[in-house]
Amino acid sequence: MNPKQIVEQIRKELKNKASVKTEKEREKARAVFGNEAKLLALRVPETRKIAESFAKKLKKEKNFDTALKVADELYKSGVFEEATVAESILKEFKNCFDDSTFNKFDEWVDYLKNWANIDMFCGWFLAPIILKDETKIKIIFQWTKSKNRWRRRAAAVTLVKPIRKGMYLKQALQVAENLIQDKDEMVQKGVGWLLKEAGGKFPNEMIKFLMKWRPKISRLVLRLACEKLPSKKCDIMIRSN
Repeated sequence: MNPKQIVEQIRKELKNKASVKTEKEREKARAVFGNEAKLLALRVPETRKIAESFAKKLKKEKNFDTALKVADELYKSGVFEEATVAESILKEFKNCFDDSTFNKFDEWVDYLKNWANIDMFCGWFLAPIILKDETKIKIIFQWTKSKNRWRRRAAAVTLVKPIRKGMYLKQALQVAENLIQDKDEMVQKGVGWLLKEAGGKFPNEMIKFLMKWRPKISRLVLRLACEKLPSKKCDIMIRSN
């Protein structure tokens, strides 16, 4: 099958599962992923089963170009479940990623409209490339100035995996500084997550950072950032925030 036929088959299987959903189930899904997300409202295990089936088929064909074309169509739809299938397919080709792939990933960020797809995309695809090529972080810095809330969140979340490995603290704190006063809750949660992981690896540096920014940092970011830091110091900062 060519890429277009594969995409059509994926969409057919997803829609067949989605057709039995009630409006109550759809509302429940929107409550989790937000009103901005385009949803078929499949249960995650249902989506995963379909995703894994097509991922295995494409892996057997060993055609990365086909996988990219299929993923491109699925991501551009903006549908949560289609993006989830695309992610499963691309995971099977992670050894094929290069500079041109990163450029395509950069483009796809604009089609992701919920925290779940963004976080999986950053952790599975963007972070591994950043770990191999530090120069790509300068592109991540640019994302912090984007009008797109999900691209700004991606700037923070992409550095979560590197910071867990004890890498790129300086760059992570620069991203955090750029976003520390962002009013968007989804961005704040991404920044808080990044700072929390930094606190687990670099507690002394994180305490200094939080003390510096305490007057301007939101209570949400501060609470998340403190989760892996000594409780006494954090209690004082939170009470005075």
